[in-house]
Amino acid sequence: SSTISIYLAVLLNNAIRDFALHAFLDSRCAEGSECDKNVGDQRAELVIRFALFLAAFALTNILCYAFQNKHRWMYASQVLSGHIAAFAGIELFVNLAIHHRDLGFLWGTFAFASISLVGFRATTRTFRDSAFGPEGTTLRTYMTVDGIHQHEVEIEEWREAACEAEDDGCSIFMSYIVKALVMTHMFGNEYHKIIEEHTSFDLWMLLIAQLSFVGALIAFTFWRRGLDHGNHAADVPTSTYMRCMSSLNIVLAMSMSWLSLEFFKVFTMVLFPNISEEFDKIISAAILTVFGILGIILLDCCADKVDEAAHVQAEQVARAALSEHHRTSHNETMDRVTSLERAMRSIINGFALAIGLSWEKAFHAALEVVVETQSALHGHCVTSQVLLALVNCLVIMPVWLSCIVPMANKSVRQHEILMAHERQMDLENS
Repeated sequence: SSTISIYLAVLLNNAIRDFALHAFLDSRCAEGSECDKNVGDQRAELVIRFALFLAAFALTNILCYAFQNKHRWMYASQVLSGHIAAFAGIELFVNLAIHHRDLGFLWGTFAFASISLVGFRATTRTFRDSAFGPEGTTLRTYMTVDGIHQHEVEIEEWREAACEAEDDGCSIFMSYIVKALVMTHMFGNEYHKIIEEHTSFDLWMLLIAQLSFVGALIAFTFWRRGLDHGNHAADVPTSTYMRCMSSLNIVLAMSMSWLSLEFFKVFTMVLFPNISEEFDKIISAAILTVFGILGIILLDCCADKVDEAAHVQAEQVARAALSEHHRTSHNETMDRVTSLERAMRSIINGFALAIGLSWEKAFHAALEVVVETQSALHGHCVTSQVLLALVNCLVIMPVWLSCIVPMANKSVRQHEILMAHERQMDLENS
């Protein structure tokens, strides 16, 4: 689902951006290029891009509220609007950083963006409370297996969906800045030229950077598991604690995805040194997809095995009469097993996001070639790009909504029930 939603979100974002810039400035600039415009137009473009970024966040809350009783559409609105906001922010950063690629500017941008997004998230929460009423404070009381009364805050589902969309938007945006920082530290201010001028050592550096974020993601998952214990905020999906943990998880996973994208672009150039940059994007997307799918299948099998082992151990403990010391030791082991499974799922999400990003780049390059090589389209560049993007969305979105979104929208408990049913059917058939 994330793979398709990222692809659709970038297509829609590009179409909206091109239309807005053409309507207000009567100009269009390719990503990363220097536009022949006066300073006033450059500032106006920054304002337009920033307005699109803010509009995407406002639309997130409005759509989630409007579709709160239609779960499929609410989920689709959540992921699409969150990703559109993310790439609107990335476009803003790229436009701002055209003439400033030094480390001082990037670190300053990272610090400013981090502080600004925290304040921005607080503002959107205030907006939700003022526009749609304050967040519910109803407490649902239940009793645990140990006979302890617990309380759980009931949160409206659309508010949780809006928070998750904002997590995606802010975190993907921040991960792009992290990627720019890592690439600048490794290869200097002109890191974007690495596709044309690279060595085998550069490839190894990119691989090590990816693995570093994989390790950080696993370490973060175990650290978060420890913080969750006895923390009431961990049970409230819209709490500041939960949103911070979710955002950090996405930043680490997406940073790995961005670096994977760069790695496979350089790797493709090493394999096929004489191809064009547009063709490199297409071939690298295919290679990344093959490696990504194999990695996802392998990690998913491992995560399922870990989950099955955890359930078997839980059943054995339930049947056995263990002392308090052995029960505590077993619970700690179970926590580590669960954390390992969650870390694997996070890496899987990172691979899925990388595949979505790579195919967006590939299709964007293909669409640009089609527009530039067709005389009928070349004279109407903006209109052609917008129409081709909308046609792509109209073809893909119905299938995504009818086949993929219902599965992606299932809760963890529903997936567990489905997997248990499949295991039971396999046992009966065997």
